[in-house]
Amino acid sequence: MSAKLGEPVLINGVAWTHSDYKIIYLGIPILGVSQINYSEPQEMTGNYGTGSKILSVGYGTLKPQGNITMSMTEFRRLSAGAPEGKIQNYPLSDLIVHCGNREKGFWNDRLKEMKWKGPASDSSVDNSQIEVTVELFIGDIKWG
Repeated sequence: MSAKLGEPVLINGVAWTHSDYKIIYLGIPILGVSQINYSEPQEMTGNYGTGSKILSVGYGTLKPQGNITMSMTEFRRLSAGAPEGKIQNYPLSDLIVHCGNREKGFWNDRLKEMKWKGPASDSSVDNSQIEVTVELFIGDIKWG
């Protein structure tokens, strides 16, 4: 997946053109993104009675998770502004994902209390664009 301008960006598996989305961190757009994924699965446990059928469900904690894949150039730009030059050293902050067009609708998701966990490079033969996937620590997701 390339982060080249003009190619679609995948946001939770949905392709968007560059004119239909913005990803904002600390008030600054993040450029060169090829995909971002986030979700908040919840722990659930089946409660059984005397038989073999579930009678109810016990709910555990929400565990927001996510990752973002961006160009190495954008990763280095973000890292250069971080304390000690490490993206993990930014404070807890919100990451905002604005998406929309008339066909798919409009929405703004907010990844609350987000922190960058760290990079993992991903490149292959004939890949002119080195990309970095960064796991995200997310405190909460406000779907909007």
